[in-house]
Amino acid sequence: MMERCRCAPGRRARGACECTGQEDTNMKSDESVGMNRVGTGHRVGLLAGLALLLVAGCAGGDSAADSRVSCLFDEDCPAEERCSGGFCVSPSEAPSSEQSSTGGIIVDPDVSDSSDLPDISGPSETTGAEETEVPEGLFRAPCDVASDCDFPLCLTTPSGARQCSTPCTDDCDHPDWECRPFGFGADVQTVCVPRDPVVCRECESDTQCDGRAVCTALEDGRFCVNRCTDGLCDEGFLCETVVREGEDGEVDEVDLCVPELGICGDCLDRDGDGYGVGPGCIDFDCDDGDPNVNPGVPEVCDGRDTNCSGVVDEGFDLDRDVRNCGGCGIECPTDGICDEGNCRCREGDVLVGGACVEAVLPAVETGDPDAIGADSLRLGGEVTEVGVPGVDEHGICLATLESFEFGDFGVQCTQRGSRVEAGAYTGTFESLQAGTLYRYRAFARNAAGIVHGEVRQVQTYLLPIVRTSAVSDIEETSALLGGIIDRLGVPAATDHGFCFSLEEEPSVGREDTTCVSLGAPSTDGGFQRSVGPIVGGETYYVRAWVQHASGLIYGNERDFETPLRPRVVTDLPVVNSDTTATLNGTMTEVGRPEASRRGFCIGTEPDPAPGGPGVDCVDAPGGIAVGPFSIERTGLDAGATYVYRAFAQVGSDFVWGQSRQFRMLQDSVVQTLEVAERQPTSVRLRGSVVAIGNPAPSDYGFCWGSTPNPDQSATCHAFGEAPGTGNFQHDLAGLTPDASYHARAFLIAGGEHIWGDSITFSACSATEVPGDDLNLDANCDGIPGGDIERAVFVRERNSADGDSCGTLASPCRSIAQGINRAAALGRDQVLVASGSYTGPALAPVAGVSVFGGYSDSFTSRSNARANFLSTTNAALRAIDLDGSVILDRVSFETRGQTSAGAAAYGIVVSNSGTHLTIRNSNITVGRGGNGNAGSDGSSGNTGATGSAGSSGNAGSTGGAAGGNGGRGGNGGRGGNRGADGANGANSTSSCGRGGSGGRRNDSNWLCSVRRAAEAGGNGQTGCAGSAGSHGNGANGVGALSGAAWSPATASLGTNGSLGGGGGGGGGGGGHSCGTRTGYGGGGGGGGGGGGGGTRGTVGTSGGASIGVLVHQSTVTLINAEIETEGGGTGGRGGAGGDGGNGGAGGNGGNGTGSGVGSEVGGIGGRGGVGGGGGRGGCSGGGGGGPSVGIWGSGSATVRVAGVNYTIGSGGNAGARGASWCPTTSAGTQGISANTRDVTVQSIVGPLPVRD
Repeated sequence: MMERCRCAPGRRARGACECTGQEDTNMKSDESVGMNRVGTGHRVGLLAGLALLLVAGCAGGDSAADSRVSCLFDEDCPAEERCSGGFCVSPSEAPSSEQSSTGGIIVDPDVSDSSDLPDISGPSETTGAEETEVPEGLFRAPCDVASDCDFPLCLTTPSGARQCSTPCTDDCDHPDWECRPFGFGADVQTVCVPRDPVVCRECESDTQCDGRAVCTALEDGRFCVNRCTDGLCDEGFLCETVVREGEDGEVDEVDLCVPELGICGDCLDRDGDGYGVGPGCIDFDCDDGDPNVNPGVPEVCDGRDTNCSGVVDEGFDLDRDVRNCGGCGIECPTDGICDEGNCRCREGDVLVGGACVEAVLPAVETGDPDAIGADSLRLGGEVTEVGVPGVDEHGICLATLESFEFGDFGVQCTQRGSRVEAGAYTGTFESLQAGTLYRYRAFARNAAGIVHGEVRQVQTYLLPIVRTSAVSDIEETSALLGGIIDRLGVPAATDHGFCFSLEEEPSVGREDTTCVSLGAPSTDGGFQRSVGPIVGGETYYVRAWVQHASGLIYGNERDFETPLRPRVVTDLPVVNSDTTATLNGTMTEVGRPEASRRGFCIGTEPDPAPGGPGVDCVDAPGGIAVGPFSIERTGLDAGATYVYRAFAQVGSDFVWGQSRQFRMLQDSVVQTLEVAERQPTSVRLRGSVVAIGNPAPSDYGFCWGSTPNPDQSATCHAFGEAPGTGNFQHDLAGLTPDASYHARAFLIAGGEHIWGDSITFSACSATEVPGDDLNLDANCDGIPGGDIERAVFVRERNSADGDSCGTLASPCRSIAQGINRAAALGRDQVLVASGSYTGPALAPVAGVSVFGGYSDSFTSRSNARANFLSTTNAALRAIDLDGSVILDRVSFETRGQTSAGAAAYGIVVSNSGTHLTIRNSNITVGRGGNGNAGSDGSSGNTGATGSAGSSGNAGSTGGAAGGNGGRGGNGGRGGNRGADGANGANSTSSCGRGGSGGRRNDSNWLCSVRRAAEAGGNGQTGCAGSAGSHGNGANGVGALSGAAWSPATASLGTNGSLGGGGGGGGGGGGHSCGTRTGYGGGGGGGGGGGGGGTRGTVGTSGGASIGVLVHQSTVTLINAEIETEGGGTGGRGGAGGDGGNGGAGGNGGNGTGSGVGSEVGGIGGRGGVGGGGGRGGCSGGGGGGPSVGIWGSGSATVRVAGVNYTIGSGGNAGARGASWCPTTSAGTQGISANTRDVTVQSIVGPLPVRD
């Protein structure tokens, strides 16, 4: 195909493919022209040449046309030629306007550029196809050149006539004209052009194309097109080789002129959005396969040129748009930014949950060790704030360094990972060195950074080493255990001892194991302890142990066997006749080693044994075995009393059963039974006939009297008849209360008395005092232990206090009222039913005792206590007793105190001799009151400011002192030296000194040599005030005074001293020369010293918790449990206040001068700054309250039996006021002791039941 040449708008062809002129770069826009344009994105080309497609001569032509020059305008042709039919021809070849021709449209040469066309919105009105005469200049009016037309476009029709054209948008309102694109490149317009009778006619075959064109398929259907002429086509068409099937069915290649747009229709719109190719389209479509892409669609960010602007994602800044960052639809988090296509948070922010928020560091604290071992540690930490964002890593770091952080070389760290909530955690370290000092700290990290807790230190344990020695001195019920401590360990062992058991591996806390504690070992080496009772004949296992901070550590296990003695029991004999009896026994243990013999020893004396008088020892048959054994003994004396006991023999040792006594049968036997129906003056005697002998008894009865074994010479009662076997009785009256009597039953057989055993009895006692026999009713009044006539009754339920309460029918409600009623009635017993009672401290009365444990009916008594809860600081106060008082089975409780430093007492005894006895009681005391914290001192005042010195004059003066600062010196007069400033208060050689006066400095008389006067010296800074001294903390003991405890008192610190005043400034020197005089300025006053800080106040001590306080008395305690909760906490001591700052010094005055050209005097010196005041001293903290079971004052003694202590710890010491206060200003821990300052005597022998 032959290439076609085109010139850009504003340029014209000169010769073959040569363009001249300048390109028009100011083409009018669519809006200014008001015409439709075709988008430039498609291969549109110069559509103005559509008119040239209609040149009649295009289909034919001679060979000379091959050398012709194509053209649009005459100017495109050489001189003497004109443009006709798209080619330059000579004037003789150009058709005239009158000749009929089949050539194409000829464009008026006046039209050089479509941009010159006027802006006309549509075609001019015409008179229709039948109109033969058109007004000048209008559409289809005759024309020669473009200027003849209102719209400057004159076209040559296919008939050769030249007519005016007009712009159009759809059609031209004339059948011979059509609306077609016209123009160049981007400036294509749609104008009315004459219709070509053939080109772009719809067709099915060539025959429909009038024989001068061919039918071919285009983008929008089949249309008639011309063949190419020498490879050339009219404007708007391209010469392309088309493979087609001819009319004869043969396939050949044909060069055809096809529209540049590829269509003959108005609009090719493949996606149906109204945009595409052709004048009928709204606009050019850059993607005709997608209805959502065209010039009418707003540009969206999707990676495409949505609005066909030629720019993908036009108007979207993918580098900075937070909604489309780095790509369409990539939206940055809330409050984030887009930085060069990458989303990120601003400096100091972090991404949390899809939003950028301000980063906050976490907070972490290093906790206490959770577990310490010899080669391992479990250490604690706590994340107290997770920060923002949450913690991404946390843990514990361990090192031997003094300072370290997570990630440092040589540091071990546990890493627990992330967490979103605060909380405690632990970290475990293993394979550590025993007994080594390590340091550790907690850490936590998030996106904001990493934080560490304080560095703390911990030492791994060095375990003790203990061995179990061989067991010695092994007896049946005891053995001597031994152990050796080779190393006490680090920290040192706190206890050691032995555990032994019948099972292997005896251990502390195991039910089958007995353990012995020997307390904290003072050194390494051997230790022993004899243990018992143990069981004979058993194999025991024993291990020595030490208690270490890491736990119990056992030595090697040893075993030993205890010997076992044989065991025999003497069973009841069987008396077969008056001369024969069967002796019975049982061997319950053969022993280890085994017994060699067993049998019985019988005689008439107690505990018969071999060699005893009248004793016979006989072996039992059957050998040695567990089980019963017996022998029949004959030849015994009828009616005789014998004693026998079973025995087993091991070597030369005998093991005995108990002795049993029996009596051989006689003809008749009678027994004396215990009396019954006891009354104050009467009893019932009782007896029993066991056997009727031969001869049979003829009578029976009782004899009684005041001596043992009464016989018929005593008072007797006979029933006067023969008895049968069985019980019999007789009532006695007229007896003396409390008197002892003896009685025995008898039978009379054959004229002889047969006696039963003698018994002792008495009638009811006249009175009774409660003792330890809870069921004994000695006076038979129905009140066990009590005497209804001597007692006042107290009961918690169904009772009330009053002036008449205390009888059995109307008991008192309170113990205190019971005591008062007993004292008022002259009674010595207060019987209290078990229950709970409250009130102020009980005050016992001499001679009145209180007995608890009774039932509500007072008819029975048990160990259930009457529990008394005090509403004051003591449960019982026994003061100045001069008579006996017993408190039995009454428990006392005092609650903890809430008043500052108040003591809590269980029982207080003062000046009461030996009269008070407490039996079977629990004494429980609450905690002493906490002490008050001291207040901190106040800061000192700032010193006053010194005033400024006056300016130089004939009498310039120094500034006044500020407070205790020095006064400034006066300035020098002409020719005189300035005065020195005064020293500040408390000045020394190095501080608070006044400044020196300025030296005078005269010039010569003619003033030709001038020397300036010297300035006064500045005053020194005042001396700093001294800090106050510190007080000492209180001890944890306090003191007893009489029957009261008082807390220890901490000492006060002292106030800080006043700061020294600043020195005054020196006066400036004077000056003179000739008649000219200069005056020095006055010195500034020194600043006042700062005020001293005041001392803090002391913290008060915690209160005591005392079970029993004994003053000038002896108290008996039997079966008592004493428990104290502990002392109160001491109050913190107050810290001293800071010293005040010193005041500023005053400025020196300026020098002055007189006379023309005179020199001024020296400037006065500045006053010194006042010294700072001293810090106030710290006052002491309170001591912890003591916790003591029994505390004595004066001559104090307690007699004890069965007393146990459960003593709480002493109160915590009051802390020092601040970290800079000395440790001596803190109080001390309260003491804890079972007894203090009291003589303790153990009661030996039977326990007393009454005073």
